[in-house]
Amino acid sequence: MADLVHRLGEAVETGDRNCLFASNRHPTSKKEKPVSGELQRLSTQAEVSPLMRTHGGLVLSNEGRQLQAALRREAANGIVQKARIAIASDIAMDAMDSVKEVDDYRRTLAGNDQTLNALLVEVEMNHVHQVSRIQRGSAF
Repeated sequence: MADLVHRLGEAVETGDRNCLFASNRHPTSKKEKPVSGELQRLSTQAEVSPLMRTHGGLVLSNEGRQLQAALRREAANGIVQKARIAIASDIAMDAMDSVKEVDDYRRTLAGNDQTLNALLVEVEMNHVHQVSRIQRGSAF
C-alpha cells in the first residue's frame, strides 16, 4: 500500500499515469529480453483505458482509484492555496507601496512646517485606514 501511495504521489507530481503501475516502469537492466510481437499485440488488446487498466491488463482497485482521486484533489487544493498566497502578497506589497508614496508626498509637501505636517498626517492616516479596509475586503 505504501508503494502505491508513493507511486500515486509521483503520478500527481509528474502527470505521468504510467508510473502508477510497477509493471510499466522501464527496465534499466540490459538483460531483459524484448517483448515478442505476439505478446505486444496481446498486451495492446488487453489495454482498454490507461486510467482503468495497467499495461498488464489488471484493473486498478477501488481503493487505488479513490486514493488517486484524493491525491488529485489535494494537489488542486495546493495550487489554489498557492495562488491565494501570491494574490495576498501582491495586495500587501501594493498597499505598502501606496502608504509609502503618500507618506513621502506628505513629507515633501509639509517640509519644515509642523502645523501643515500635523494636518497632512490626518489625511495620511485616513488613507492608511482606507487601504486596511480594502486589504481586508471591506467596503469603502
